Amino acid sequence: MSDKLSQEQIDALLTQMNAGEVVDESTEIGDFGRLHPYDFHKPEKFASEHLESLKTVASTFAKKCMEYVAQRIRIPIHTEATLSDQVSFASDYTDTMPSDSYLFVTFDLGDDRLGKVIVELDLSFIIYIHECLSGGNPKRKLSERRLLSSFEQLTLDHLLSKFCEALKESFKAVYPIHPTVVSVETNPALLRVTSANDMMALVNVDVKSEFWISTFRLGVPFFSVEDIMNKLENVVEYTFDKRQNFDQEVEEEISQIEKTAKISLGTVTLTLKELSELEKDDYLLLDTHVSEALSGYLSDKRKFECLIGRSGTQKAVKFKRHFT
Repeated sequence: MSDKLSQEQIDALLTQMNAGEVVDESTEIGDFGRLHPYDFHKPEKFASEHLESLKTVASTFAKKCMEYVAQRIRIPIHTEATLSDQVSFASDYTDTMPSDSYLFVTFDLGDDRLGKVIVELDLSFIIYIHECLSGGNPKRKLSERRLLSSFEQLTLDHLLSKFCEALKESFKAVYPIHPTVVSVETNPALLRVTSANDMMALVNVDVKSEFWISTFRLGVPFFSVEDIMNKLENVVEYTFDKRQNFDQEVEEEISQIEKTAKISLGTVTLTLKELSELEKDDYLLLDTHVSEALSGYLSDKRKFECLIGRSGTQKAVKFKRHFT
């Protein structure tokens, strides 16, 4: 059934009502089939395909976030998007959530056409990550929920910068965004994301390891994505195209790795007696001439040749050629 009744359907419905017939879910509207229930206080603004697409976005977002966390605390973390539904922002969400148990992080999607979204995190999970990064044992259960200390807040700020990158990547299949953190609250009543009567898609994602289980949720108000609803259809999880050549990306990443270069000035052979007789200010004659190319090494492997010299007042080498 479409979101709007046609004029013929409206006329048929009014005709039956004027005739005194009882109208309920079993009522046939002429040749148009049965009625569908509609709650005007909780209108369904997200179709099933929109919810499935947002479920995919949330799943990708969670995986990217937890990949980073797992690398830092060094235990496997699994994620699974388990539920997607739409609720009223005020009556079914902010008015029902407890205070000082969860973090409600508001992200601005960074586009004039879009609004804000909410990422809900368990306070005990953030405390656990901070303790692990501070040298604690990751192979334990989550601790009790409480407000964050100043040091734990620093850990959260760093995590949220990574979460911004993950959110940007997860929306890549839908629409290009540039998310930034707007606010972090522990009291849901302080959230200023959309109007009170707006509908919000809410996606639950289970996050678990061998030792604990937690949940975080992605909340997307309808008004925040209203202008791109047509793009929220049949979104598939972002994966690498096996046919694509990633040589350039790999080279760029490798080029940022720092390595210590060593330059061999030459060699000299000494007997043990000559070595024992060496004194301060003695000179050793090497087997290379000052104008000859010198060998350069990376990780004890000969990788390039260079010429020794100066750059201004500093000692330097001039790169000549490299070896694979």
